[in-house]
Amino acid sequence: MGSVLLTSALEWLTGLVLEKLFANKWWDYSDKPYNVNGYICLTFSIIWGVACVFVIRIIHPTVVVLVGALPLALGWVLLIAAVIIFASDFTATVFAVIGLNKHLEQLQGIAKRLKDISDELGENITEYTLNVMEKNEQIKGKVEEYKQDAEVKMETYRLEAQELLNNQKDLLAKSRAAHKRLVRAFPKLSSKRFELGLNRMKDELLKRSK
Repeated sequence: MGSVLLTSALEWLTGLVLEKLFANKWWDYSDKPYNVNGYICLTFSIIWGVACVFVIRIIHPTVVVLVGALPLALGWVLLIAAVIIFASDFTATVFAVIGLNKHLEQLQGIAKRLKDISDELGENITEYTLNVMEKNEQIKGKVEEYKQDAEVKMETYRLEAQELLNNQKDLLAKSRAAHKRLVRAFPKLSSKRFELGLNRMKDELLKRSK
């Protein structure tokens, strides 16, 4: 019971702090019964509790025996090496998360502009069609002019969209291995600020894995 309570409190607090710091929700148990804010749920709390009992009763006694058999000097060397590895991994992960958000922000800007272009293009086509239908008699002589104007706008949108797609492709190609590892490691990762960019990266990773 102590393990269930301790691990649940730790997981809930970790999820909350990570979301507040980085505006990303790394895991989500919202679809599980008896969850709290999507950070913890009864099923995984019980699993954590059982796992802790296994570690305390089986793994830890074995580790105690192995550590007791180590010479003191070697023990200190291994301890210092473990601390350095842990600190390095922690630092690298923090920088990777910060870099991921910057990367997603760029993808978000491109994805949003592509969506705006699609909306604007649809509005322009609709407006052009309605004008021709409603004012056919009055603008009969200007139909060609309206048509040319519409074609110029469409070509402008097409060129901008193509440039944005090329930029997006370059960004996705330059995604760091650490960013891809984070997205793969947390399949339910969601972002409050850069959801469009995150979805684009997930789609690309899914496409490459097929």
